[in-house]
Amino acid sequence: MAQKVLITGGGGFIGSHISENLQKKGFQIRLFDLNFTNYDLFAQKTGNFLNLEKIKGSVLDTNALQEVMKGCDYVIHAAAMLGVKNTEQKALECLNANILGTINVLEACIKEKNIKRIVFTSSSEVYGEPIKFPIEESDP
Repeated sequence: MAQKVLITGGGGFIGSHISENLQKKGFQIRLFDLNFTNYDLFAQKTGNFLNLEKIKGSVLDTNALQEVMKGCDYVIHAAAMLGVKNTEQKALECLNANILGTINVLEACIKEKNIKRIVFTSSSEVYGEPIKFPIEESDP
């Protein structure tokens, strides 16, 4: 039986690409996100209509997190509120989603007990507003 991976933020850019890659390697995928518009566009563009579960929910909802983790072996945490402008204009909302959301995911992993590993992702947001594209890791 294939091992199951939960991807929080699975409807976003990073989550979509991770899910595609892991499914090709034989993993069962469960996505958890506020919406799947970006994922659906990605699937249409690439032609990869993956056989996976898509569950709408927020990492701020501890009950939903606990429920969505059931039966999973691994968790990839890619859920976050993105955008430098968001961090400036909606600072408290970003802190709640990004920090409290991560705490909630970690606590749900501990409670689930069957989670073998959690992977935490980052994004280009750590670089702030880009000076040039594509952004490289050596950029200031």
